Amino acid sequence: MKNNQLYKTRFFCECFFEKCMEWVDFLRYGFTKRNSWVSNLSEHYCIYKDYIEKEYVKSFLDEREKILANNRYKMIIKVLPEKGERGVVGKVILYSKKKKIHEAKLKIKEDNAGANNLIFWSFENDRK
Repeated sequence: MKNNQLYKTRFFCECFFEKCMEWVDFLRYGFTKRNSWVSNLSEHYCIYKDYIEKEYVKSFLDEREKILANNRYKMIIKVLPEKGERGVVGKVILYSKKKKIHEAKLKIKEDNAGANNLIFWSFENDRK
């Protein structure tokens, strides 16, 4: 009997606090002057200078920009002056509220033509 009463009280408190948090978010959103909702997620692309002018890199970044704009994520592009490894275009770092979430290498699988290179993310662990 006591266990059941404790469970009901705990459930009521959780519901009450959840409703309070919903109202706080509602009021905070009402007082801020925003035209639309914006996400806190951002993708920072660091591209090596050897690859920044390549057509397949430009098309990849344009496509990512379209996708991120639809999801209201931010996109920042930086050019790295040093040379990278063979087959590595650069890296991408995912952030949420200025906190790093994950990092991945941008790699290409080179073909003989050179114009149809496919860029993909590689989430390899560099730890040994």
